[in-house]
Amino acid sequence: MWKAAEQVNPWGGGDAVIDARKVGLTEQTARQHVSEAVAEAGRKGKPLPKKIHVILGDGSMITIKGRE
Repeated sequence: MWKAAEQVNPWGGGDAVIDARKVGLTEQTARQHVSEAVAEAGRKGKPLPKKIHVILGDGSMITIKGRE
């Protein structure tokens, strides 16, 4: 997510897609870790994508708000 944010930040932000199918990521775990990363980015002043799309282990996808 950090690398994606650095790539899109010069153009005003954008979306990041994280494909977690191979590791079997669940929605609960994805939301927890993305929330922690968003909080850390805020504390450290790191850029974030506007939206983070996570493809879960079951093939479904969730979208989590990054930064405004």
